Amino acid sequence: MIELQALERFPYPEWEQLVARLGGNPLHLPQIHLIERAERDLRFLVFREHDAEVACALALITTPRLHHLRGRARTLELPTAPTVATCPPATRQEVYRSLIEGCRTLDCRRLAIGHTWGDNLEDVAPLADCITDRVTDFVLDLSPPLDDILARMHKGHRKNTRRAEKLGLTIRAETTLNALEHLRQVQLTSSERSASRGHGFAIRDPAYYRTLHDRIYAPGIGEVLLAWRGDACIGALACLHSGAKGITVRSGCTPEGYESYAMYLLQSELLKRAKERGILTLNIGGVPAAAESADHPQHGLYEFKQGFGGQPALRTAAVMNL
Repeated sequence: MIELQALERFPYPEWEQLVARLGGNPLHLPQIHLIERAERDLRFLVFREHDAEVACALALITTPRLHHLRGRARTLELPTAPTVATCPPATRQEVYRSLIEGCRTLDCRRLAIGHTWGDNLEDVAPLADCITDRVTDFVLDLSPPLDDILARMHKGHRKNTRRAEKLGLTIRAETTLNALEHLRQVQLTSSERSASRGHGFAIRDPAYYRTLHDRIYAPGIGEVLLAWRGDACIGALACLHSGAKGITVRSGCTPEGYESYAMYLLQSELLKRAKERGILTLNIGGVPAAAESADHPQHGLYEFKQGFGGQPALRTAAVMNL
């Protein structure tokens, strides 16, 4: 029998140790989610079996501002699925059963689980009937020697990386506010390019990036890789890391960056730096699961990520009304 304990407070260093021990990733850290949310919304979920911790998750409670509105109720939101220690499949099922019951105990009437570096809930009843989205993440195993990791890359990716080097591009790794400002600028360009292809994305205001710096990058939870050609920043790639796991979270290029293969060099340098840091598992992001199809608008992005040697993994999001 697995029991769930939902705690309003948990010392961050001890939580990070628990997440690492249970195989969690940076998205299980509270700091990542406090850019726009208050600490009072946090719940630290610890799943125990015979007094041993077998899983943990970070949750946020969303309370409607107007409680009297019909159909509005508190939501227990997990940005990413629980991390479950190596255990029999039955234990994983019990973790989700305990999560659903715990949601009711917390007086929440909706349970929302995100897909980013999450879980495939298609075999978890009753969540399988509540899936709202499917994405494919690409995850790289960085435990082999670096030469073997680079050899797994598609030959076209290796060629484009060499092209970027021959064009004189250089990479700098920073955790400064200036680096995040450069990141935002190249993201604005990438957003316009994506919009012209039918799948644009919004860019947050400068204040948001200042908060990112103060809470995430200045403390060393992540870093930004910048691609330079001379005095011009033409590409950027941001990542987060916790324990032996890392994930890319934001990126962008200028038109010159795209033309000079900056993103290939940035991703290749990220693999090297992650390996040096001791990261064993690197998630380079996801695309819609349907993008595997050659006629999907984001099929090119699917092939780009796959070309770095990552293994595709299906993740699902779910929203369950209790």
